[in-house]
Amino acid sequence: MKVFRIAALAWAAAAGLFLFSLNYQAQEGEAAAPEAPGDAQAAIIERSYDVRGLSRTELEVQPANGGIGDVLAPDHLFGNLVTDHELDAWTLRDSGDEARCWDSNGDVLHSLIDFCNINGDAYEVVSRERGNPVQVVVRTTEEVHKRLAWGLEALREVARARVSLQVYRLPAGSEAGSGVLTAAQAAAAAKTARLVGTLRGGLAERMVLQRVQHQSYLADYQMSVATGSAVAQSDVRNLRTGEEIVAGAIVLPDGKLWIQGWHASMRLAEMQQFETNCGRVELPRVSYSYTPLASVLPRACGTVLDAGPGNRFLVIADCDAAISGRTLKSNTGTTLSLMNVTGCLRGMAPVTAWLMTPNRMEVMGDGISFDQVFVEQPIDGPYNDAAAFMKEYLEGRPGSDWFQFQVVGPFLGIRGFAPVDNEELMKEFNIQAALVARDLEKALSEPAQITIRVRAWVVSPDEGLPAGVVDGAPSERDMAAMAALRLPVLDRTTTALGGQRMDFLDLGMAAHVRDYQTMVAQQAAGMDPVIGTLVTGKQVRWNARSLEQGLVRFELRAALTVGDDKFENIPWGEERKWSVQRSRSDLSQLELITELAVGGRSATVSPGAGAEGSLIVLVAERVK
Repeated sequence: MKVFRIAALAWAAAAGLFLFSLNYQAQEGEAAAPEAPGDAQAAIIERSYDVRGLSRTELEVQPANGGIGDVLAPDHLFGNLVTDHELDAWTLRDSGDEARCWDSNGDVLHSLIDFCNINGDAYEVVSRERGNPVQVVVRTTEEVHKRLAWGLEALREVARARVSLQVYRLPAGSEAGSGVLTAAQAAAAAKTARLVGTLRGGLAERMVLQRVQHQSYLADYQMSVATGSAVAQSDVRNLRTGEEIVAGAIVLPDGKLWIQGWHASMRLAEMQQFETNCGRVELPRVSYSYTPLASVLPRACGTVLDAGPGNRFLVIADCDAAISGRTLKSNTGTTLSLMNVTGCLRGMAPVTAWLMTPNRMEVMGDGISFDQVFVEQPIDGPYNDAAAFMKEYLEGRPGSDWFQFQVVGPFLGIRGFAPVDNEELMKEFNIQAALVARDLEKALSEPAQITIRVRAWVVSPDEGLPAGVVDGAPSERDMAAMAALRLPVLDRTTTALGGQRMDFLDLGMAAHVRDYQTMVAQQAAGMDPVIGTLVTGKQVRWNARSLEQGLVRFELRAALTVGDDKFENIPWGEERKWSVQRSRSDLSQLELITELAVGGRSATVSPGAGAEGSLIVLVAERVK
C-alpha cells in the first residue's frame, strides 16, 4: 500500500492542476471489490442515460429557431477573407453549442465508454433517438456504469453552463482606462451608464445586440446589348445600416472568463442622386466603424469596449459554472482525468483586408445583402478544438508513453497508468508524470493580456513637437504638450491576447459614378455606368507578441486620410450631357515596430496631407 500511496501522491502533484472532484472520488471509493481485468463473470446491468444537449440529433428532431446573426462585422461586409479553421485558435465566428461535439446520441456514449472502459468490459449501447431523443440505454458492468456517470456529469456541466452579459453605454467623456474593471468598479460605472441590453447564452455562443435598418436603393444599371438593340436594366440593392455588439465567452480552467466580440456600426450620411445616360442612380455615403474586443477577467467583472470617444461601452460578464478539470482514481493505479484546456488556444477575430490603399477601387460595388445569418447547426468550438490541439501536442512530448490522451467532446481525456506493483517503475512514472504536468500547467495558464492605447494628431510643421516625440519615446510631459496642441484625431484603447491581431476601422465610404463602359454587339452599342466606392478614414492593425522580462514585440500599421473627400463632376460624352465623378484624397500610412514594457510608449512621425504639408504624430502606449 505504501507504493500505491506514493503513486497517488505523485499523480496528485503531477495533476494538481486537475482540481479533483471529491464527490466522484468518494463514489468510486465505495466499490468494495477491486477491479479484475478480464473478469467475464461481472454482472451486466442496464441503465438509461440522459444525454440532453450533447448531440446534434436532438436539434434535428426538435426544431428550433436560429439565432440572430451578426451582419456588420468586416468579414461579412467586405467578404469572408479567412477560411482556414485552426485547432489552436478561437474565433467567435467558428463557435457553437459547446457540448454538442457528437452527431448522434449513441456517439456520446460510445466515445465516453471508449475512454472509461479501462478493463475492456463488455458493453452495448442502444440509442432510441426516435422514441426518446435524449435517452440512451447502456448495458455493461457496474464499474463502467460508475465511470460513465462521472464522465456524463462533466459533460452536462458544459451543456448547462450559461453566460450572462450586461452592456452599458458609458457617458460621453469617459476614459477607456486599462480596459478591465473589478466587480466593484464595474458596478459603480454601471450606475452612471445607460443600459444597452442584456445577453444570456451557452459557452462560446455568439450573442448579438443589434438594431439594423434596411432600405433599398437604385444602385446601378446593367446594360444588355443584343442584335439591333441596347437595353438598360435597373439594379436595385439593399443597404443595411445600424449598430451591433456581438460577444461570446468561454470559461478558462482557473474560472476566469475569456470574452471575445466586437462593436460595429454603419450610418447613412447622405443618399446622393445622380443622372446617368441610363437614368438616375442613388449613391450612398456612409460611415462605418468596427472595434474588436478580447479580454480575460474574473467573473462578474467588466471590460471596456472602446469604439471611440463618446462611444465607449461597459461589458459585465458572468457565468454560472466553473469548467474545471476532474479526476477519478481506481484501485489499480489507473487515473482518468477530463481536462478543460482552453487556456492553450490563441485568439482570433473577424478580420478584413487592408482597405486604406490609394488604388482600392471598389468596396460596395456588388451591393450589401440584407440576409440575416442564422445558426442552423453548431460546429466544434474552442473547447473541442483545445482538446484536439493538446492531444496532438502531448502525444509527441516526453512522458507520453505512460499516458493515453483522447478527445472526449469538450474535454481532453487523460488516462494514466501507475505501475503500483513495481517501485522502480514507479520512480520513472513519477518523473514522466512531472513532465506531463509541466506541459499541462502551460496549457492551463491564463493567456497573456495586453492593452494598447493608440493616439494620432495632425499638426502643422511650424508647430514645435516635443523632443521625446521626435526621438520616439515620449514622456508624460511630452504627452501633456501634445494634448495642449489640439485634440487627437484618433484615440482608441483595445485589449488583446498575446499574438492576437487587432483591426479597428473608422471609415467613410462613398459610392460614385467613376466611368462608363462601352458595350458593343451586332448593330448595337450602349454605355454602362461604372459605380465605384471611395474609402477614406482611419484603419489601425496591431499585434503584440510576448517576450522575456515582461516586454512585448509590438507591431502597428496605421493609415489616415485627411482633407476633402468630395467629388468633382467632369462632363462626359460627345455632347457633354452626362458627368462622371472624380475624387482626390490624401492618405498617409505609418508603421511602428518596437518593444514595449508595461507603461511604455513609442511614437512615430509621418508626412501628413494637404498643400501645407502637415505632419501626423502617432503614439502607442501599453496601458498598465
